[in-house]
Amino acid sequence: MATRFRSLFAWLVPGWLSEGEGGRVLHALSLMIDAQTQRVRDSLTARLPHEAGDSALRLIGADRGIMRGRSETTEHYAARLVSWRYPRGHRVRGSAFALLEQISEYWGGIAAESVDASGNRFSRAADGTESKSTGAWVWDDEPGWSRFWLLLDGRGLLSEHATLEEASEDDATLTSGATPGDVDAMRRLLHRRLAWRPAGTRAEWLIVLTSTAPAALAPDATWQHWSTADGGDRVQTRDGGALYWSLSPWLNTYSGIAQWTSVPSVEGVPYAGDSASWPAIPLVGGGTYDGTPDWRDLQLIDDGD
Repeated sequence: MATRFRSLFAWLVPGWLSEGEGGRVLHALSLMIDAQTQRVRDSLTARLPHEAGDSALRLIGADRGIMRGRSETTEHYAARLVSWRYPRGHRVRGSAFALLEQISEYWGGIAAESVDASGNRFSRAADGTESKSTGAWVWDDEPGWSRFWLLLDGRGLLSEHATLEEASEDDATLTSGATPGDVDAMRRLLHRRLAWRPAGTRAEWLIVLTSTAPAALAPDATWQHWSTADGGDRVQTRDGGALYWSLSPWLNTYSGIAQWTSVPSVEGVPYAGDSASWPAIPLVGGGTYDGTPDWRDLQLIDDGD
């Protein structure tokens, strides 16, 4: 137990001064000295993750750019904050493996992958094993060597959304087990201060495998759009067993075909089109959208919003 000044002053002054009114005055002064000393002590220990409380850990994490996991314990988070410089941490910031480590830790240690426009894959297994490989990956036909995508193995953790046809007007919440905070956390790891993405790169989409997803997803240059033309109907292009979260706000463009005017689905901006290039599609509540220019209520948002 730390020694307090209020328990020492009686040994530092004459006996007549430590008693009566003099003693009460010195005791009051000693309390103020002890309070200031404790404040200094707490300020020093608050920067030490294993000594700090939860509120201080939040501030330390923000300062070091290390986000706390959705269900991470205080002890585990403190250990990660201690290792922010060694053995890895910020020493490898800007590498694909550093980013995957932060993503995996947020979700409690699950498998994750990063794949770039050239097909280079960086993988982190649930047990932390890392590997690199090269394979085909064609999300769209747009140029851009600096772009990359993230894949998260959420099988056993997250489920697929219900489709618009399966949802009713009374049950229009399409849930997967993920929260808006989870999606925001993934975006903050890439775009906020102390971002973990490799320098000079641009994050595109995060694809989350759910319980009904195949072992591997193979885009075929049509996944840029949420649907494609199949005869006279609109059909989805992306695998229904996965969730798709845009990692950049300008990616919320769900243009079905070239004739459709692609408008970002943010800030309530409406879509506009024409019925000739956009056949009717069902909406939540039983309505349909036929692409007419005077429609102003349709909002097509990605799974993360």
